[in-house]
Amino acid sequence: MVITVTGQYVLKHADQITGVFKAVIGKKQRDHILLGDYNKDDAYKLTGGMHTDKGLEDFIKMGAQNNRPYTVKKNAAFIPGINTTEDILTQELPNGVTRVQLPRSGYNKDTKNIKIDGYQGVKTLFPKDWTNRDKLDAMDAVVTQNASRA
Repeated sequence: MVITVTGQYVLKHADQITGVFKAVIGKKQRDHILLGDYNKDDAYKLTGGMHTDKGLEDFIKMGAQNNRPYTVKKNAAFIPGINTTEDILTQELPNGVTRVQLPRSGYNKDTKNIKIDGYQGVKTLFPKDWTNRDKLDAMDAVVTQNASRA
């Protein structure tokens, strides 16, 4: 079985999802994690999620379609507080995770939790070399860990 998320992002091995993850995470949650949530009433601004390169690519495309052409700057210093430029600033960490500071114009004004270490608009992306199976395993581990705390 292959699950198609938004018609573009295909998760292979979705039939192998088991345990707490399968019971708790549905299509909406997978879309949130992999591609992000957008407020269609606010020119498709990000409201949360988006933790993959594919999600970032879609974010850039939606920006261009809504008169927000973004420039990606790799290994850039983040801007303290809010990034008011039209640049998407990225930093690749030693573990392969990419941190991304999004321009303020790209996320919803009501989004309060898109920040890390005092930098507003920061998202983390799965390592580029991770397979879909690796991502599913990581999501399952998080859900399982959170379920055991409840």
